[in-house]
Amino acid sequence: MSTNEKTATLPPIPAKRYFTIGEVSELCLVKPHVLRYWEQEFTQLKPVKRRGNRRYYQHHEVLLIRRIRGLLYDEGFTISGARNRLGDGPDMPFDQEAAVRLTGDAGSSLGDDRSGLSPVNRDCSAGMKVAVEEALHFELLSNHLQTLGVRYGDLPVHDGLWEMAERTRFDLLARMALVPRTLEARGLDACPLVHRKLLDVGDEKAAAIIAIILRDEVGHVALGNYWYRKVCQEQGLPDFD
Repeated sequence: MSTNEKTATLPPIPAKRYFTIGEVSELCLVKPHVLRYWEQEFTQLKPVKRRGNRRYYQHHEVLLIRRIRGLLYDEGFTISGARNRLGDGPDMPFDQEAAVRLTGDAGSSLGDDRSGLSPVNRDCSAGMKVAVEEALHFELLSNHLQTLGVRYGDLPVHDGLWEMAERTRFDLLARMALVPRTLEARGLDACPLVHRKLLDVGDEKAAAIIAIILRDEVGHVALGNYWYRKVCQEQGLPDFD
């Protein structure tokens, strides 16, 4: 890839559900044959395949491809390193940089090296990573709202995510299918639009918070995909991807 391609500004993603591989190539500045290769290397990428093996990517997959592109081309990660960074490998490193930036060293005790952990402990560690990041997201939003003269909870919001978590509390498969893979994935689709609107009104701090949330939530959805497929496999069910 040329230097110009690495530093080029990516175009805005249109508000629609499915994108052809050609459209994704233009939106992400990644050649189609590279996209097909990444599909083999990153299990989160599951484009719908129709007649003639034509691929159709969903909005959140376009966002994920941009993240992969950034890790490989801009940050210098290897394929294996990028997989781990996105939570698609045996070691899912804790995002210590975000923790230090937001709350000092509050999350540093989780560490980065998980190679010595058993599979069970590694799974628990991955879940803790999500919990810590969600707590950091809340702290970011709560602190910023206070600078605007309101507190978290003052304004009306829906509780659809919590309601779904309650409804699926006794069914892990339903929980993974409906919370991370559906509701949180929809959140990924909404984040770019919210980010642009915040920039349009001049709230760069809020836009930066949304960018952090979007980055972390890609990994949360990926972890939900991992558990969904794992439970399907254990129960002998197709995963309907």
